[in-house]
Amino acid sequence: MRTHLTEQDILGLTNNQKREDFLKIYEDWKVWDTSEVLGLTVYLIILPNGDMITAAKYSAQPKYYPTVRLNYLQKGCGFTLDCGYT
Repeated sequence: MRTHLTEQDILGLTNNQKREDFLKIYEDWKVWDTSEVLGLTVYLIILPNGDMITAAKYSAQPKYYPTVRLNYLQKGCGFTLDCGYT
């Protein structure tokens, strides 16, 4: 289980393919929270500057949402990338 990325890890993500491959292994990240009622597991990894990336995975795909949602959380703002990673 990984909880943090180092600066060296970040420097190793030198192209889009490597960055995409990193996001696809979100299940290796720390489990941040779960909800049995929603069938939801949220994974978290912390960047060197304290920002976070989360991946929210539903055990059963909700009607209007993808199976996995990736979020980048920064002080005061963030963005979401919907994708089909399973």
